[in-house]
Amino acid sequence: MTFNLMVCAEDHSEVSQNDLVKSVFIYNFTKYIHWPSDDTSDVFNIGIFGENDINIPLREIARKKTVSGRKIQIKQYNSPEDIDHCHILFVPSGVKEMIPDILGEVKNKSILTVSDADNFSEQGGMITFILIEGKIKFEINIASLEQAKLTAGSELLKLAILVDENK
Repeated sequence: MTFNLMVCAEDHSEVSQNDLVKSVFIYNFTKYIHWPSDDTSDVFNIGIFGENDINIPLREIARKKTVSGRKIQIKQYNSPEDIDHCHILFVPSGVKEMIPDILGEVKNKSILTVSDADNFSEQGGMITFILIEGKIKFEINIASLEQAKLTAGSELLKLAILVDENK
C-alpha cells in the first residue's frame, strides 16, 4: 500500500507540511477502513473538533476527491454534544483536555476518531498521529475500532503501530 502525497492546498502558506501530510493520511484512511454496510448516506462526513489548520487541506481534498463515489463534506464541531453523523472525527491536540468528553460522546458510534494528541489511542481513540525520527507515523487501537464496528484492512495494519489501551 502506498499513500500518495498530493499537494492539497492551493495556498498553503498558512498550512504546515505536517497538516498537509495528516490530511492526506485522513483521506487515505477512507480506503482502508470499512464502515458498517448499513451506512447509506450520500455524503461522507469528516468532522474537525474546534479550530485547526488541517481544515484548509481537508477542504481542498473535499473539493477534488470522493469516497466510494460519495461527495466529502467537512464539518466543524465546537462542543462534544454537537457531534452528529460523521464518518471520521479529527481531534487536534489543542483540545486534549476535552478528549474524554469527545470520546464519551462518540462511544459505540461508527465514527473513526483520529488525533495528534499524545496518548490518544491509550485513552480509547482509534488512530493517533505520532512523530518518529521526523516522520509522521500512526498508532491504531484495534479494540476501539472493533467497539465502533469498524475494521481496518491488513495493508493499513501493516503500517501501523498497534496499541492496547488496557496496558
